[in-house]
Amino acid sequence: SQFRDARRVAKAERKALYALARNENAKAHKQNFAMVTKDIESERHAQYAQMRDDLEGMQRQMKQAHIACETERRAREVAEMERDSALHELSASSTLLAQEQQN
Repeated sequence: SQFRDARRVAKAERKALYALARNENAKAHKQNFAMVTKDIESERHAQYAQMRDDLEGMQRQMKQAHIACETERRAREVAEMERDSALHELSASSTLLAQEQQN
């Protein structure tokens, strides 16, 4: 009878120890999962921030390229107007010279 009682007590103690170990393992797993989740979230936030910075940089480059193209187009238009004006003056001068030579 004492032997059975001792076995029952030992069995209850083992059961309690197993439950305690399971509880500790569950806590550790939960903490580990939370840390891993935080690490993943932090990494993703960092990646998103980097991608946003890269996108903003590309948008700035596109804007600068657009401004450069517009500046080049305007310069080309001004050069064409100057050329047309010079051709007009040359044509007018040529016409005046031809008239003077006829007179």
